[in-house]
Amino acid sequence: IVWGGTTPTSLGQDLGMGILVTILAGIYLKVWTTLVKMGVLDSKDSRKIIHTGSVPLFILFWPFFTSSGRFFAATVPFINLFRLVIAGLNDNNSNNNNSDEIDLANAVSRSGNSREALEGPLIYCIITVLFTLIFWRDTMTGVMALSTMAAGDYFLILLWHVISPPADVRPCW
Repeated sequence: IVWGGTTPTSLGQDLGMGILVTILAGIYLKVWTTLVKMGVLDSKDSRKIIHTGSVPLFILFWPFFTSSGRFFAATVPFINLFRLVIAGLNDNNSNNNNSDEIDLANAVSRSGNSREALEGPLIYCIITVLFTLIFWRDTMTGVMALSTMAAGDYFLILLWHVISPPADVRPCW
C-alpha cells in the first residue's frame, strides 16, 4: 500500500525515529537541567549549551527519517515547545508543579524566573518547528538558517571574549 509516496515501512521508520529522537532530546535536556539543579552548572551557561547544541544535534538525525518524514521530525521540537509552555506557565513557588518542567525553566532562564521559558527559548522552538516543516531536507536553506540561529548566539559570546571590552561594559546577552 502506497499513499502519497508513503509506505507502511516508511511510516514505521519515521515513527520510530520520531520516538528515538524525542527520547534522546529529553536525555540531552535532562543532563543539563540536572547539572543546573545540582549546582554544578550555572543556568546562564546551561541556557547557551542547550541553545547551541539542541538544533545541530536534531539536524544530525534528519537523514534517518524518510524524505516524507518532516511531520514526524517536527514533533520533536514541538514536544519541547509544549514543555516550555508548561514550564513558563508554572509558578516557581507553587507546590503542585511538575519538577521536570521547573528544572527545564531554571535551565533556560537567566534569572530563575519560569516566565523566561516563554520568551527566547519558546521562539527558538517555534522557528525550529516551522523550518523543519517548511524546508525539511528539500533545501539547505533550513539547515543553514537553523544552524546560524543555534551557533550565532554562541559566536557572539566568543567574539566578546576575544575583543576583551573594558571591565565596566556588560554584554547585552
